[in-house]
Amino acid sequence: MKNRYRIDHKLDEARQKEKDGDLKAAEKLYLKVLKTSSSTSIAYDRLMIIYRRQKDSRKEVEIIKQAIANFKTNYLERQKGWIERNEIAAGLSKDLAISLGLMDKEGLPVFPDPLLVKWQNRLVLLEKRMEKGKRAKKVKPPKSVKTLGNEKKSASAIKTKSTSRK
Repeated sequence: MKNRYRIDHKLDEARQKEKDGDLKAAEKLYLKVLKTSSSTSIAYDRLMIIYRRQKDSRKEVEIIKQAIANFKTNYLERQKGWIERNEIAAGLSKDLAISLGLMDKEGLPVFPDPLLVKWQNRLVLLEKRMEKGKRAKKVKPPKSVKTLGNEKKSASAIKTKSTSRK
């Protein structure tokens, strides 16, 4: 109970720092919350938003991957605890859920939590954008090109000349 109060207090403090525009301090507080309790989805969500505001895709991808991994681990731990306490019911429930297509053979739900789906979709989107950005950097045209007369001309001026000859 005392630990939950400290986490809530830190979350409130971080949210206030975020509102005040102090994103670095808010980030540090959210990371402290995650060190105390890695299953605090609010801290993950707020960190994703902070990194998005800072346009730091690399950190956002890292925190999303960490959030997804911790979410799955915590889910499986909770499920394992319930199974140990309710062996007979768990066996019947798992068999039924698998036969109905609600659970895979590992015991994970086929229809995952909406929060997990949101994070996975954001991860896919970010990775596509980052890949596009890498390709765009490789293909950039030169800013200026030396011509035979040794004067520099912009790449767009050369394109304009070559199209006007046609």
